[in-house]
Amino acid sequence: TQNLIIYFNMRSIDQPTTVEQPDALCHMCDQAISIGNLASGMKAACPRCDEIITVTHRNSLERILVFSLSAIVLLILSNQFAFITLSIRGMERSITLVQSVKELLAMGEINIAVILVMVIFVIPSLMTGSLLWLTLQVKRKTVTRKSLLLLRLIGGLKFWNMAEIYLLAVLISMVKVMSLAEITLGFSFWTFALLTVMLIAAMLHVDKHQLTQIIKQIIEQRDGIKQPPTDTETTPLVSCIICATIQSENNKTCWFCYHQLESREKPSLQRSWLFLITGMLLYIPANYYPIMVTRSLGTEETSTIIGGVLMLWQHGSYPIAIVIFIASIAVPIGKFLVLTALLTMQQFNLYRNQQSKIIAFRVIEFMGRWSMVDVFVVAFLAGLIQIGNLMSVYPGSAILAFAGMVITTMLAAESFDPRPFWNNDE
Repeated sequence: TQNLIIYFNMRSIDQPTTVEQPDALCHMCDQAISIGNLASGMKAACPRCDEIITVTHRNSLERILVFSLSAIVLLILSNQFAFITLSIRGMERSITLVQSVKELLAMGEINIAVILVMVIFVIPSLMTGSLLWLTLQVKRKTVTRKSLLLLRLIGGLKFWNMAEIYLLAVLISMVKVMSLAEITLGFSFWTFALLTVMLIAAMLHVDKHQLTQIIKQIIEQRDGIKQPPTDTETTPLVSCIICATIQSENNKTCWFCYHQLESREKPSLQRSWLFLITGMLLYIPANYYPIMVTRSLGTEETSTIIGGVLMLWQHGSYPIAIVIFIASIAVPIGKFLVLTALLTMQQFNLYRNQQSKIIAFRVIEFMGRWSMVDVFVVAFLAGLIQIGNLMSVYPGSAILAFAGMVITTMLAAESFDPRPFWNNDE
């Protein structure tokens, strides 16, 4: 009931009110917001664009500590045992996560192997290690200004974490192979699945605003730092990208963490155009050339993205065909169209219907990375199915172009700044 009352009270505000001492600036519209103390389980949203600013969780630090520590243990176990065992015509082959990467390196697919190493090993290790170290620092009250940089690193790793997408790709690969061979799930498969759950659970309890305020409060009380008065009426406000401290735009450096202040007048629009156009160009060879090559009993068969979807549909794997079609065709094309529309509107100062633009941006920002599922399917099959002349799978020449397309469109969305849409909003 309390959440509903707050929500409808916020929705009833026709115009954003002036905040004398703001606690945060909305990163979607730059609205100054006073949050105050929230009870456990409550959310604070921007009254202008409905962006969630902060969410409180009961015992969040303890839960992050438990989830991150569990994830570290599961990550070690995931690389010690067999991941999947393949049996075909009396021949059996077991593969670990490390062996799947080695197979790609043996084929000369160094770039795809690097992407796989980042997804399976590097990013989960950095996320769990950073979360564990930061949580222990906060619990012991030994945080420093560098701890804020660690928090920002965690936010960046969350954007690039694709462990759950790799797990989905493994399940899709199993469906493809089940008609040809018998598959047995190894112990590492289950530990990796639990690792994915632990990472998601840990990041759900990481609230950047709450952790930043806790870290700043510890440092201010320990070092006796006091915030200088901020003119909120005559001077535009800016939020430090490191410590989120609200201060005058006239300041050159942040008074708290000494980081150089950056206003929104930066070439984000040009960077977004550059990444978007690059992604569009890469999408052409990604669909023209084969993404996977299958060699069986001396014959070679190639399949493109469209061809793979049609083959799955013809074989009756309708759910998998729909998933691949959405992730590899519908999502990239939709992202191209939406990003092009948003960038064009911002380029020509078309600032009406801001709320619908923000919703569209949120959708493409969330859905963009799921297009990597096709890359992971091919990479996993190439590492698993290597049974000499009987059957072997190799990545096609289009896989690198498709992976580059996904990465560049993700960078285009990350570089896009939606705040100028609200320039003319009073």
